[in-house]
Amino acid sequence: LFVSEFGLTDTEHAGWRPATPAVFYILGDGELLWFSIAIDQPGTKSSCRLSVEGVQILELQIHCNGHNSHVRGVWLDPQVLK
Repeated sequence: LFVSEFGLTDTEHAGWRPATPAVFYILGDGELLWFSIAIDQPGTKSSCRLSVEGVQILELQIHCNGHNSHVRGVWLDPQVLK
């Protein structure tokens, strides 16, 4: 079981927003397992839980469909639990 929180930090200067929304992806052995809704508000966080049974390589990614200016995406305390 993989569990983590994810989101955008709120450490930017007041009033600054990401140029484009960020989408968080989880890949297992090169295959897409999960993705989040698009997030564009600094200080926003959410969580995910999904089975990764049998997965050998786990990748956590953050994508922007445009310019990534001011996008400060983070995975918070990601863990694989037995």
